[in-house]
Amino acid sequence: ARAAAKKAAARRAAARKAASRPKPRAKPRSQPKPRPKPRQVKRAVKKVAKEVREEAKDTAKEETQSAACDSAGGTGNSFVAGTKVLMADGSSKPIEKVRPGDKVVATDPETGRTSVQTAAATIVGKGSKDLVRITLKTHDGSTAKAATTTVTATAGHPFWVPTVREWVEAGDLKPGQWLQTSEGAWFRIDTVTRWTAEAKVHNLTVTDVHTYYVRAGSQTLLNHNCDGDVHWVKENAHMSPQARAYDDGATGSRPGLAPALQYYMSGRNSLSQVKFDGFDAANGVLIDRKLAVTTRNKTYLQAIRQSLALEQNGYTGRWEVPTASEARRARRVLGSLMITNIRVRVVP
Repeated sequence: ARAAAKKAAARRAAARKAASRPKPRAKPRSQPKPRPKPRQVKRAVKKVAKEVREEAKDTAKEETQSAACDSAGGTGNSFVAGTKVLMADGSSKPIEKVRPGDKVVATDPETGRTSVQTAAATIVGKGSKDLVRITLKTHDGSTAKAATTTVTATAGHPFWVPTVREWVEAGDLKPGQWLQTSEGAWFRIDTVTRWTAEAKVHNLTVTDVHTYYVRAGSQTLLNHNCDGDVHWVKENAHMSPQARAYDDGATGSRPGLAPALQYYMSGRNSLSQVKFDGFDAANGVLIDRKLAVTTRNKTYLQAIRQSLALEQNGYTGRWEVPTASEARRARRVLGSLMITNIRVRVVP
């Protein structure tokens, strides 16, 4: 009995000693990082979009509406003040008094379909302009008074010439050619007068169809707004010699110049401008080359701005990077913003 009691006491002592020893901590299992929820992605996109708008305000000097449609040669796409625009209700309004949100008559000359479209933004340019006065002729061959049958535009503004089914810039129009009215009638050009002068000129950005009508006396003439044009502007970006050499290798690149698109953002009444590095005109692709893709806000802002401009002007985009790792980083940036109109390509 004594021996059994001793054994029991020894077992209890051993149990107490074992219990007093510190237990080793179990190694925590590595947990996968939680994926961002759709709401988090949406909030991030909204935050970046807000920063885009704020940046656009800060860079308004570079992106003024006059720079968007008026080229260095003074041949931008515009009309002089007092030129009347055909509104959706059949009335006319001086182009300088048209406001974003106003409804205008527009025609797609390829399909012949006429519709009501919205003036999304107004464009104003000042300075030395190459101007063209177009005087029309009536069907019976007589010339009406110049005050009622003329329209004055900058030399680069395109009018629809139905006989050749092409847009022809005002500076290239010739007497004897025909212009199209909102009723589908044709009126012959009698004279074209050209001169250069200091002027304030106006244009509109029209949604979807990108055309509108201006009055020449009692007639209305179909013309194109400046959407869809690729503008070659000065390249003033600061970068390393290696990055510069890589950018200059883009298809369609021009020394010292960058292809740019104008675009408008919701809540803003003026046009903005975003640059690329090259333009593949045959395929309608704007190219932006990146020696290294950063994940700073600047990269996200640029992606959103480029995507907006491409969508509004009917082009697609491509980011070109030198390595597969940079391509993966670029795709992550574009994917997080749900951008689908910019592709990524590896170009060593």
